[in-house]
Amino acid sequence: MFETTIMTEKGQIVIKKALREKLKLKPGQKLIEEIEENKIILKPMPTLKELRDRVKIKESTDEIMKEIKKGWE
Repeated sequence: MFETTIMTEKGQIVIKKALREKLKLKPGQKLIEEIEENKIILKPMPTLKELRDRVKIKESTDEIMKEIKKGWE
């Protein structure tokens, strides 16, 4: 898929609807900006749930917080 866009004086760009739909991007969603050679790469920032699923943490957030608090006592 190839699309073009124009950058405004404020540095803003528009991501076309077809690309937003294909990547399931939502208004207000954060994107990660990377520079690779002479390219700008935008990637959807993973949610906490997606990060947790990648790491395969078995404990709940509450259980982890209890363990952290024990270390402070």
